Amino acid sequence: MAAAGGPRLGVAGLVVVGLAAAFSVGSKGPAVATSRRAADVADEALLAPSVVGDVKRQLLTLCAAADRGFAASSEARRKIEAVVDDLAAQNPTTNPAEDPGLRRCWKLVYTSAADVSSLNANPLVQCNAIYQDARAWPQVVNVIDTSPRVLGLAPPQIASRVETAARLKVFTDATPKSPTRVTLLFQRLEIEPKKVLGEDLALPSLGFDLPKLPDDFVNAALDLFGTADQPRETPNYFDVRYLDDEFLVIQQASPGGLFVAVAVNDEL
Repeated sequence: MAAAGGPRLGVAGLVVVGLAAAFSVGSKGPAVATSRRAADVADEALLAPSVVGDVKRQLLTLCAAADRGFAASSEARRKIEAVVDDLAAQNPTTNPAEDPGLRRCWKLVYTSAADVSSLNANPLVQCNAIYQDARAWPQVVNVIDTSPRVLGLAPPQIASRVETAARLKVFTDATPKSPTRVTLLFQRLEIEPKKVLGEDLALPSLGFDLPKLPDDFVNAALDLFGTADQPRETPNYFDVRYLDDEFLVIQQASPGGLFVAVAVNDEL
């Protein structure tokens, strides 16, 4: 995967310098001044990593204040989307849908998707960590760690002794459809008990395969999502807006929503 750091931007800076030098051939101004202007442009290109780092830090701060999107106001969402637009404009990866760097374990830090943010509205169960594990590509597993909401009200010394948790997994198959788009075919749902009253469990997961729709039904549904100038395509897809070694931003199709995640390969 192309890193967000210096090598790529350094090459871009050299290209800018070369173009500036080429245009200076027919210029009537002093060659020294032209070289200085070209050097300034190259310096700006080399400074881009720090600019991207500042944008990431700003985005992480806003996401934390919004509690991963669960407590985001309309104004907070607008601010986050504006910063995401700034970050996406600096995307260092030209073909993220097929880039090996996408095949990581990603931890959610923000979402505006209603189907995810509504999960935390359950009065009995709270969402803890949420992941997208793409290390076994083309299999992509969406992972949601849950626990009883009442434990969040207990003092830490009590909550740790009666900790109860379960992990929900949704298995999908991913297929790149364009340089930035990945379609998903849902395959299986599993629930894995993790702990009960502070005791680790070694129980097998409970799960079932998701039903496959008949081809005629799928084709009819695809017709609803295509137009004369746009090919038919399954509504289960996401577009990669930003990807580097540590940061991922995707835009979900139907029902829509933004996802911001950070790489955590050793955490899950």
